[in-house]
Amino acid sequence: MSARRIRLSLETAGGSEEVLVTSSPAGTWLVERAGTTTAFDVAVLPDGRLSLLLEDGRQLCGRVEKDPGRRGVAVVTAAGAAPVPIEDALAHRLAASVQPDGGGGEEIRALMPGRVLEVAAREGDDVPAGTVLLIVEAMKMQNEIRATAGGRIVRVAVTPGQAVEKGALMVEIAGR
Repeated sequence: MSARRIRLSLETAGGSEEVLVTSSPAGTWLVERAGTTTAFDVAVLPDGRLSLLLEDGRQLCGRVEKDPGRRGVAVVTAAGAAPVPIEDALAHRLAASVQPDGGGGEEIRALMPGRVLEVAAREGDDVPAGTVLLIVEAMKMQNEIRATAGGRIVRVAVTPGQAVEKGALMVEIAGR
């Protein structure tokens, strides 16, 4: 099995936070969060619980169960159960960008620092929802940035090769 990466959006007391989780065939996992990386090994115990051995030597044991009626899971340990709302980061971004009034446009902003590899959008273009606007490299991954709603491109604020910081405006789309 090859390494897998998934980007998640966690709802925490401080608001939404993006986390990148990477697994390896050897059972080692990396969690990148707020600029820090934590490594741990995962093993399934005979009773079905998961054992997490953290890089600092601490061990956590418990179950991760689907949290009924919520998006996410419940982590069950000897200390009790705690709900953990989890959502795919792209789905979270798409849901957050939908205008409740039917769509007054969209601003595409960088979710993290990266480099623009390709710009497919041109000012004045009419684009349907789902159109690839940009390809951005971030954390050694190429990400297709797509329009979540249809409209006319009114501004392309980036060029190929340009470095972008988290939150930087890349493309602006006016609603139809």
